[in-house]
Amino acid sequence: MGILVLGSFMMDQVVTTPRVPKNGETIIGSDFSIFPGGKGANQAVSAARLGGKVVMAGKVGDDDYGEEFIQTLKEEDIDTDYIEIDYNYTTGIGFITSETNGDNRIIVVPGANLKYSQQELLKLDNVLDDVEVLIIQLEMDIKVMEKAAKMAKNKNVQVILNPAPGQELSDSLLKNVDYLTPNETELEILSGVKIDNLEDTISASKILFNKGVNNIIVTLGSNGALIVTRDEVEHINGFNVSVCDTVAAGDAFNGALAVAITENVSLEEGVQLANAAGALTVTKKGAIPSIPYREEVETFLKERIG
Repeated sequence: MGILVLGSFMMDQVVTTPRVPKNGETIIGSDFSIFPGGKGANQAVSAARLGGKVVMAGKVGDDDYGEEFIQTLKEEDIDTDYIEIDYNYTTGIGFITSETNGDNRIIVVPGANLKYSQQELLKLDNVLDDVEVLIIQLEMDIKVMEKAAKMAKNKNVQVILNPAPGQELSDSLLKNVDYLTPNETELEILSGVKIDNLEDTISASKILFNKGVNNIIVTLGSNGALIVTRDEVEHINGFNVSVCDTVAAGDAFNGALAVAITENVSLEEGVQLANAAGALTVTKKGAIPSIPYREEVETFLKERIG
């Protein structure tokens, strides 16, 4: 059984700088690069590189960036037959300021991503018959994501929702989510609870259980992840690595989690795999170029935990 990723394409334009400028200030950057990215494309590549059979759906513009995305995914053995092309809007663009300490600030211009329609979504009905997991995020029309989650639920497909960029979500979406993967900031937005410690994280997660979410996995950066289910709470340690660029770390995590679900391993083991994928991603520059392959992740885990 495979994985369907419904999500965004963003051609990332990355400026590396010692620090972000203050208001009205101009500073000299040290490097500029263009990388294919976007949460959907990143997660699809992560899942494919870790051994998943992946179908990607979404929308690009009728431009060079759109062509590059489709070719990039084909090279990763990802099914691109369900990627739509918009002839009026450009492929999405991400503007990223990456500080030398690894922190980043991102502005996205969604372009064609927001033009993927509910009518086009219906083309995925047959695809959902042949996959086990659907991954969605929030860089596309929220109504499309709500409908996609409902369609998946009706076919007993497991739904992973990476709630980024952070925003308030309807109960009608959350009730169809099997695995919610927020970071602490996104969890605050979703729950309305200010998070300062572990107890706050658990309390906030329990609020979302009341909205119908089945499992919550809170990503904690280098501190790993916290699994909160209706029956247990477990912290899965992260890994200390040399940080080059944090772009796509969360996406690598979600792609790895999807693969683990299809492999029927325990949630704890799946999150450990996802933590390792995310950790390796931050050691390299860029979005898709930084995402690791299965052999890299397994070697890393053997070295770190035996």
